[in-house]
Amino acid sequence: MEVWDELMTLLAFLGWLGAIGALTVLAYPLISLLRSLPKRRAHAAHRSELPPVSVVLVGHNEAPYVRARVAGLLADPDLPVGSELIIVNDASTDDMANELQAFRQDERVRIETTSSRSSKAASLNHAVALARHDILFFCDWRQPIDRGSLGHLLVEVLRTRTGVACARLVDDLGNVRGSWTRQLFAAMNRWDSRDGGCMNIHGACYAQRRSCFRPLPTDIIFDDLYVVASTHAQGMAVVQVEEAVIHDVPFERYYGPERIMRLTRGLLLFLHNHHRLMWRMGMARCLRMLHCKYGKLLLPFLLLMMVPWCMVALVQAPSLWAWVAAPGLLVLVVPWLRRWCWTFIRFQWYVGVAVLRFTLFGHRTTRWQKLHTH
Repeated sequence: MEVWDELMTLLAFLGWLGAIGALTVLAYPLISLLRSLPKRRAHAAHRSELPPVSVVLVGHNEAPYVRARVAGLLADPDLPVGSELIIVNDASTDDMANELQAFRQDERVRIETTSSRSSKAASLNHAVALARHDILFFCDWRQPIDRGSLGHLLVEVLRTRTGVACARLVDDLGNVRGSWTRQLFAAMNRWDSRDGGCMNIHGACYAQRRSCFRPLPTDIIFDDLYVVASTHAQGMAVVQVEEAVIHDVPFERYYGPERIMRLTRGLLLFLHNHHRLMWRMGMARCLRMLHCKYGKLLLPFLLLMMVPWCMVALVQAPSLWAWVAAPGLLVLVVPWLRRWCWTFIRFQWYVGVAVLRFTLFGHRTTRWQKLHTH
């Protein structure tokens, strides 16, 4: 009997620990909102004062998107006079090199082709080393960027103490607001940006001061995570610009099993190799990044810690089944709630598997991988 009591005490302890931990992780949006209460930002530059910028494009096998992206950037009325486009073709095996030939005569375009394939980080470092201007604008090939976004990003990055300004990400379904998941992430970025402490940027569209750029290590999977950490470590602000919008495939389609596993590996690899950089961000920023980025990796295990305790509680107090049956019935009846629950469970499953695989077997792959989103 004593053994049983001790076991129940242990299960209760683990259950409460898991519940408190899970609530702490899930409370990040609320904490972010409370932290964002009115902050004053520095004066912004006028568009007429925008200096020339270096636009950086790097890619591997991006032939289908070359003409639309390069032509669109060159024709963008917000591109300041004297700006340049630096394009690095990372040993593509498709028709990307031929597509780029159409722009070689334009004096604003500089094209570099590597003979052997490297990482995205190495390609970005190569491109930035060739840049001539003090403001850098990074974008990818596939995601559509709303007209006017470039100008808004350049205005924002020229504010005092702003090191990086990124675009807001929405779904490409014709719904400007995007899915609820993207809306929540965008809202958290907006709230965190009030004090310049945004922890998420989309690597497909952002502007950065050249003085804030630090060469990217070739062992990282997500260059945008290193950009955020290194900018905060210099005491500079990272913000999301609401008026700058970039479109991508819906969240539920974008974060398939492969993407979720790769996201998790990338976060763990960054923590393993660059935890010292996180400490240089300062205690407050470091804790915010751990909460924002790494809390989700603990969530599957925190929820599992609660399961035995909940099962015992249901056995000992059958009246609690009513509290379980009502939400369960609601999930079955309401389609959008059912989809949300399934997406949440699936996400937690793949995150948990990826964490265990990384912990047990390790994963050091940093090669540029193209993910299929359709």
